[in-house]
Amino acid sequence: MPSFLAFVRDQYTHLPIPDPPANIKEATYIVTGANTGLGYECTKHLFRLGAKRIIMAVRTPSKGEAALATIQNETGRKDTGEVWELDLTSLDSVEAFAQRVDKLDRLDAIIENAGLVMT
Repeated sequence: MPSFLAFVRDQYTHLPIPDPPANIKEATYIVTGANTGLGYECTKHLFRLGAKRIIMAVRTPSKGEAALATIQNETGRKDTGEVWELDLTSLDSVEAFAQRVDKLDRLDAIIENAGLVMT
């Protein structure tokens, strides 16, 4: 029986990575907050898994384009990735984004990473 210490160590050294869904090569994903932090890493992971279409929903399109270029260079995949503006502090931006999403042929998942703190 493994010790508690071994269990804790395994939490940091063994990351289980499940197999991607069989349809990922045809899948469309949206990642909010995709130009930095966890959203950026999630987007990069989807690129590496071979997702067909990845929409990076970002507040500042120029920062999104820079992040997209970096991911494309790191993964060698220039065939996918789009940057769409989404500012959660603006109802007009949210409505415009929703209208664009409504026109997609398919949407397999949304990874909602962006947040908003109201003070």
